[in-house]
Amino acid sequence: MKKALISVVALLALAGGLRAQDYSGNNDPQPLAISPIYTVPSPGDWFYMMPLTDQMSMIYGSRYRKANSNLLWGISLTTLSAPTCALVGLAGLMIGATDDLGMEGYSGGVNPGGAILGTLGLIGTAASLGVGIPLWVKGRKDLDDMMDDYSRRYAPKPNITMGPTQNGVGLALRF
Repeated sequence: MKKALISVVALLALAGGLRAQDYSGNNDPQPLAISPIYTVPSPGDWFYMMPLTDQMSMIYGSRYRKANSNLLWGISLTTLSAPTCALVGLAGLMIGATDDLGMEGYSGGVNPGGAILGTLGLIGTAASLGVGIPLWVKGRKDLDDMMDDYSRRYAPKPNITMGPTQNGVGLALRF
């Protein structure tokens, strides 16, 4: 009787697995229907197998993309543009401070082209920092707020149970 029951269960599992195959070649999951009240599939569905960034983008939509864009632009302006402008500004000030570049009419004193380049470089540094840092902070704050909301409403809750495990009886922590 036990063998018959096991073979029936095995056949049902095999038949269900074969029936679940999609032979049309379209294995892409269907996107979530986002309504004003956000709906998310139950735990264990394909949704939770997606990368977290895709889940956040599907739930929060343009709000997530805007916050992520603010963060990336803030990081770029602060870490790439500001140092580049600072180097150009310092190089321009050093060129402007040289006495004689062999150009007629500039025998001693300050080279106005170098001074202008130096001033523009330092203004560019201040502008990059003045725009980049607030964008970075705003993007990070918005993403943190979305992650807190996601964790509170959608993330699977871990639980600990006492019961049978693979090695006998013990505690099982499930995520």
